[in-house]
Amino acid sequence: RDASTPGRQAVDRKGQPILPDVRMLTCLDAANGTTIWKKPIDLSDLTLDDTLNDHTGGPGVLCMVKDGVLVVCGVGSIGHPYKDYRAGQFSRRSIFAFDASDGKRLWGGRKNYRKRPVIVGDRVYAEPFAWDLHSGADILEPNPATGLDEPLNYLRGYSRCGAMLASG
Repeated sequence: RDASTPGRQAVDRKGQPILPDVRMLTCLDAANGTTIWKKPIDLSDLTLDDTLNDHTGGPGVLCMVKDGVLVVCGVGSIGHPYKDYRAGQFSRRSIFAFDASDGKRLWGGRKNYRKRPVIVGDRVYAEPFAWDLHSGADILEPNPATGLDEPLNYLRGYSRCGAMLASG
């Protein structure tokens, strides 16, 4: 099932059908290790890297928490996927955000990003776009040619392997 469109079969970047990758998202009390909440999550659209797997044999998953929001996304490789990205092969790459207190989904779905996301302030940056941490709304900036607001787009025009690093 496609994580963004219920009932639709997901396919990998080569167009091959993929099985759902359903895992359990679990929030633990840091003081004593007891479970606060848990919920199933379909990770089928989190990473598109056919060569990178974590120790469980599935796609690498990154979790970040800021201001009560849990962001879950795919790690992906730190290789040179610039040409793959420009060819549209990452169009289903997704990010999901949850309320860290109860696991309620706040926003998420296909975001078509190239590299590992980072959180700075109240924004989630994932090259080449950015979203509001709490609502998932696109971060807009004025187009210098037209003056009209458009989604932030900072696609680096080269193919380096490094992921973004950031701090407040």
